Amino acid sequence: MSVEAAAGSEPAPSKRKRGAKMGETPGTYDNEDEEEGQEELLDDAEEEDLDASDLAFDDFLGLCRSYRSIAGRTLERLREHAARWPAALTALLPRDEIQGRCQQLAHAIEANGSFWDEVASGILQASGGEADDMGGAEEDAAKHWGTLQALTYSLVREWSDEGASERDKCFERIVRSLEQHVAKGKDRKRKVLVPGAALMRLPLEIVKRGYAVEAIELCMGMVLLGTFLTQQCPEAGQHTIHPFIEEKGGHFHKADQFRSVSLPDVAPKSFLASGDSAAFQVTMGDFIENTTGRRAEFDA
Repeated sequence: MSVEAAAGSEPAPSKRKRGAKMGETPGTYDNEDEEEGQEELLDDAEEEDLDASDLAFDDFLGLCRSYRSIAGRTLERLREHAARWPAALTALLPRDEIQGRCQQLAHAIEANGSFWDEVASGILQASGGEADDMGGAEEDAAKHWGTLQALTYSLVREWSDEGASERDKCFERIVRSLEQHVAKGKDRKRKVLVPGAALMRLPLEIVKRGYAVEAIELCMGMVLLGTFLTQQCPEAGQHTIHPFIEEKGGHFHKADQFRSVSLPDVAPKSFLASGDSAAFQVTMGDFIENTTGRRAEFDA
């Protein structure tokens, strides 16, 4: 597979450089029983100190395909704990409280699983692979659970209406500063290097302003998911996910844990409406290693 992917081509980036550690599995918990159950659920994910370089192409596909079964352990734990509660404690809860939460969780897991299935199928199709090439065993996938959660939060931040406020405070400041200090060229497009490009929203915002961009990202999962978004999501609001079901704390209302998010907020291809595919290039790897000796190529 090609290491670099220009928009408009069939992308199937492969790993170039080794690198940095992904974020830890997020989550805080409200009570002892819930914490104990969640810790058991995530034991496999925390057994090894995994970093982004450990997530290979087939690992990512296996992780996507294993989402339902791994996330389903949360539902199993909830039911198991509820079954052990004393009748006096259960009587204090609103009627059908546990059953209702289980139904909400099952619905959310199914919706998320459908999304990750589409991601895996889309990436595999673009790479020319076969349906059987869907990654490794479930237990291997569970070790990368924290990576999948990090990708989910990045999806919300970069490609949903909920992330608009954060993007306005971060991405828009960068873009405005770029336009202020690097005037657009008349004879050629000024080239901008974007390291740590994540899911490609910032690079595409810069392309939309009339610059050429080389986006560099270390994490295989980020590159593959970003490629899926830019190449196989032609419509806004095409997918719905429930990104916060693993978070047991930090909610104003209990319903917040199950709320849905539509994405992408805009069609990613709309950023490339000019049809100039050469203006957007994606490279996987460490940005220092991949840009050493190339300073003269970039205007910013």
